[in-house]
Amino acid sequence: RPLGFFVPAQTAGYFFSLGGIVANSVHGGSYRAGFVHSYVTRMRVMSFDGTVKIIDDEEEMRYWRCSFGLLGIILGVELQLEYREQLQMYSVDRKLDAWNAEEFWKFIKQDAEADIAPELLPAEGGQGSRKAWNGEYFADFINGGDTPIIAVYSQKTNSSVDPNFGGPLGIPDDIYQAYATLKNAPVTDYRGLMSYGVAARRDG
Repeated sequence: RPLGFFVPAQTAGYFFSLGGIVANSVHGGSYRAGFVHSYVTRMRVMSFDGTVKIIDDEEEMRYWRCSFGLLGIILGVELQLEYREQLQMYSVDRKLDAWNAEEFWKFIKQDAEADIAPELLPAEGGQGSRKAWNGEYFADFINGGDTPIIAVYSQKTNSSVDPNFGGPLGIPDDIYQAYATLKNAPVTDYRGLMSYGVAARRDG
């Protein structure tokens, strides 16, 4: 995000390899976007016989999307991006008053503010602001007792951000240094000590 550009469909984790995302059916948490692989405009691939080539013809790319590695290896991708000058990331959790359609859809529409077209939704739960473009949901049926605790990690962008939001919205001034610090941070696994950048490249 150094320049404010994002893939329209954003995955839950930041450690997945791009080739793996495109070669599999990986979706994002966006209410309006589709699978991540649908935003690929060009690929660098290695076929089963070791031939490396760049493909940008949609007729051929559609076979590589969700190919599960059966055609070869995706070495690199070019992606369609969206500009987001402001990004608000926040979470909401609530113990539902009851486990029924009214309470469930009330959380989705009002608490999570999901930007889902009204014609796709049931009447239960009332109306929501539809300001959040993205949401990742978690349901806790163990600690909630008779009704679950529902949580959402949600995002708003550009004109939909809350004016009184207390957290950062824009691109941080020290973004490059922050990335460098993250990449160089030490991590340890069964193979020993290494930097986060090395571990991410090795394990995806």
